[in-house]
Amino acid sequence: MKPDLSIILPSIRPHLLKDVYDSILESTSRHFELIIISPYPLPEDLLEHKNIKYVRDFGSPVRAHNIGLLLCEAMIITWMADDG
Repeated sequence: MKPDLSIILPSIRPHLLKDVYDSILESTSRHFELIIISPYPLPEDLLEHKNIKYVRDFGSPVRAHNIGLLLCEAMIITWMADDG
């Protein structure tokens, strides 16, 4: 099943990603996918979530946004910061 919402998240603060994911869960009832683009490994406590797409990339935030757009499956696309 395709998600209703795609969220693009360039990240340089992997220690905050679990809190960001939990915040999304609390703030939406939509079926979403979270697309994380980061030069750092995905934290282990997020590896089990099937609605997370992770790309390890060392480019700029603009490039991260473009990579995220290529991976989105939902009709509604948004982005957020990892310190939000």
